[in-house]
Amino acid sequence: MSMATPITPITIDGRYFWKGEQRFLLNGVVYRKHTTFNGRGCIEDGYFPSDPLADDQLEDLRHSIPFFRELKLNTIFVLYIDPSKNHDAAMKLLAEAGIYVLANLSRPRRSVNHAAPFESYTAELLRTYFRAVDSIAHYDNTLGVIISHETIRDFRATTYAPVLRALTRDVKRYLALGAMMWKEGGERGVQRRATPVGISCADMPPLLKVQHDYFCAGSEEESVDFFAFDNSSWAVPSLMGTSGYDRLQAQVQLFSESPVPLFMSEYGLNVIPPRPFHETRKIYSPMMTGVFSGGIVYEFFDGFGRYGLVRKRAQEPQPRIPHPDAENRKANAGGAAAADSCLKKRKDFSSLKKSLRASFMRGPLHMLDQQSYPPWSVVYFPTSAPSPSAAEILALRRPQRPQMPQLTPHWLVGQSVPPCPLDWRIVKSQIEDCEWVDVRQVLMELDVDDVTDSMWDMLQIDDSDFN
Repeated sequence: MSMATPITPITIDGRYFWKGEQRFLLNGVVYRKHTTFNGRGCIEDGYFPSDPLADDQLEDLRHSIPFFRELKLNTIFVLYIDPSKNHDAAMKLLAEAGIYVLANLSRPRRSVNHAAPFESYTAELLRTYFRAVDSIAHYDNTLGVIISHETIRDFRATTYAPVLRALTRDVKRYLALGAMMWKEGGERGVQRRATPVGISCADMPPLLKVQHDYFCAGSEEESVDFFAFDNSSWAVPSLMGTSGYDRLQAQVQLFSESPVPLFMSEYGLNVIPPRPFHETRKIYSPMMTGVFSGGIVYEFFDGFGRYGLVRKRAQEPQPRIPHPDAENRKANAGGAAAADSCLKKRKDFSSLKKSLRASFMRGPLHMLDQQSYPPWSVVYFPTSAPSPSAAEILALRRPQRPQMPQLTPHWLVGQSVPPCPLDWRIVKSQIEDCEWVDVRQVLMELDVDDVTDSMWDMLQIDDSDFN
């Protein structure tokens, strides 16, 4: 195990997530920090991002967990991970609460350069991704890692797709190599897992299906393990009976043959506050869950856009937490603990809680038993149809991968996937020589200024090794 608190890792079998023998549906929230200027929320996301799972953010995380419990959340989506920080304490707190983490690996100023995507795909870019992988992917409650979040936002940006596919291939290989070597080494040191790798796309309806097909097609070595996208359906109440419902229903039909798990990586457009979250009930309805695996609400902390479920009490000092055990007792009290927090619920919180409660009145919140919820029950066959055979069931759970999409005026992928700039024999031999570096221990022993190159210096790898 990678931590003292046991939690069952989420796995993928066919088109669904599984927690042991039970189907797992994401009920999550985007969890990122904001700062406040003159009483107005401003996102810390552009040039000076904050890692909400770092040790210096633990107090906010402890105060947040009771709110997670009250909403019965099981997943948080973290948009930025600082690989120079240690995440043991935060991941342990979340594991104790039964919460999994979906982590975005890209970093501001250290991701694919939109002006020169192929030129930016370098050994140094891969080092950045691998450092993030080493800092978060090995925990049992890491649900998966995201290669790219909302990178393709228009037709011209589709030219980036081969680079994103190359990053998917390289990160998957790096994870698989680490897991193999950890097992071959007798499972000593920091656990290494072949954590699922996926992509999160912007809400661009003309490009959603073609992106899905492109990133899911081909061999498993370079295709994504799961596919997510933002959803802004149900923008205004007057459209709920037409545009919102029809679009979600169309998405069910559109992605009904997906070979990988699908979910909404951000949903809940803020047009007329407070948000009613009518789409929540549809996301967890039988119509949707045969194809989709839940969704992630945007977002937990309130900021300039007023999307937050909670806000900080700006003028009140944050109470000190005397001991983690005391906080755990508070967390077990759910809403009672939240009442004493430095965080205050907004109206969106109550609205989401009401919709979630309505969504799960008929069964368990996060998991659907495989036997009691057959995947063909509502999506693929009418109720009058005979039960499908075992072969048909297997085919429905594990559909065939799609074909690569063709070049069109809207899909401008004219180049092939670039080859990896790394020499994997060198990477593997250096890892073997160092007996697989304990990255967490290295980071704790180094000053911040030394962290950037610490792991790679110990492995004696530099740019010349990859040329």
